[in-house]
Amino acid sequence: WLEPDQVRPRFCQAPQRPDFDAMAGRLPEAAQKLIKGLTSSAPVLLVGVGGLAGASYLARNAVFTVEAGHQAIKYNRMSGVGSDMYREGLHVMLPWLERPIVFDIRARPYTMTSLTGSKDLQMVNISLRCLYRPDAARLSDTYRSLGLDFDEKVLPSIINEVLKSVVAQYNAGELIKQRELVSRMIRQRLMQRAADFHILLDDVAITHLNFSPDYEKAVEQKQVAQQQSERARYIVLKAQEEKKKALEQKEIEETARNELKHMEEKKAGLNI
Repeated sequence: WLEPDQVRPRFCQAPQRPDFDAMAGRLPEAAQKLIKGLTSSAPVLLVGVGGLAGASYLARNAVFTVEAGHQAIKYNRMSGVGSDMYREGLHVMLPWLERPIVFDIRARPYTMTSLTGSKDLQMVNISLRCLYRPDAARLSDTYRSLGLDFDEKVLPSIINEVLKSVVAQYNAGELIKQRELVSRMIRQRLMQRAADFHILLDDVAITHLNFSPDYEKAVEQKQVAQQQSERARYIVLKAQEEKKKALEQKEIEETARNELKHMEEKKAGLNI
């Protein structure tokens, strides 16, 4: 009888470990030297590759560029948003610990249309265009309170507020006749409100102003009625002028006849 270990199949036996030393002994001498050289210089190669990777990381993350028309501040993971300003050019920062926050400080246009009511309860559709930019000296406060999208958070609300408050002080006719005055008042109030959020306005102007269709129709009918009234007045004045001229012509003719009659009577007297 055979023992259990002796009848175990071949595929169940543990694989034998290859003899690398024996394999190396069969390689050519040059190959053996190459393998030994690579084995001995592997740590140096790893250090070199690691150094290159670290230098590349530092080169890409230790500097940042501020483009023309922009200004930057830094955020530090330890101290938060800094107060130092970085203008156009190349600047240094600590990798991972710091990151730049870049603002566009150039003037940009913003247009908004608002539907509001006038003093005489007419609905006015008014469009306003302004040129705005962030206050370059208060970028840290702007980022803390509003972020980079400060314009989308602030301008719609304050423009709508100022338009409604100013337009409500004038009736529809005054809005048309005193458009420059209304625009100046809107600009003053809007600049004051924007300054509360560290936003500067370079220009504010009313670009479009119209009223509800019913009001425009009423204005058109009023203009037509005024034109008809002026035409009727002109017709009356013309008739009066023609009547006056006819009376004057009649008086002239009557005077001429009287003079002619007087001359004929005088001539007849002389003949007698």
